[in-house]
Amino acid sequence: MQYCLNDNHRFLHQFDPEARLLFTLEARRVILPDKEEPLTWLPRWSYLVYRIRLALFLLRNPGEEFLWKQQPDFAVAWQEDRWVEFREHLKALRDRMRSINGKLIVVVVPYGLQFRTKLLARDRDYVLEPQALTAAVCRELGVPLLDRWEQFQERGGGHLFEDDIHLTAEGHASVRDTLINGLRKLELLPQGE
Repeated sequence: MQYCLNDNHRFLHQFDPEARLLFTLEARRVILPDKEEPLTWLPRWSYLVYRIRLALFLLRNPGEEFLWKQQPDFAVAWQEDRWVEFREHLKALRDRMRSINGKLIVVVVPYGLQFRTKLLARDRDYVLEPQALTAAVCRELGVPLLDRWEQFQERGGGHLFEDDIHLTAEGHASVRDTLINGLRKLELLPQGE
């Protein structure tokens, strides 16, 4: 299972029977304007306008160094109450995998802002708190964890992201390499692969 830091946000957990992500009311409140004013309909119909609005949202409070505090979908990764729910979901998934003789492995993909040198110098433990919380839950549940932060840092950190969230081709290759190497170490790949 690949885990990204915005996966604790509740609206990302709702899918339809065909596993398509649903655009829930909670998501609409976060991403789209509530008021009907001139041009507020535009982000609903234009991805470009949506991306511009998201960029402006991040710049709204320039004095805030930890920008994820201004992003409701990422801020929850630093809120301990959401980790109770994460633990319940991970335990259910682990148990389901065990019931079909499968094995669950969690691959954590970091968030681009976690590579900002200034933020790491200010409070490294706080910046990497979601990884520490994920590791604690995985240890408790006996689920192997492959954390990508150190490897991303070695390969250039934030340069592996297109926009702090979505990976470049090199970022995807790095995740692939980690998964393959992790599966080998856990002896979960057939011989010769």
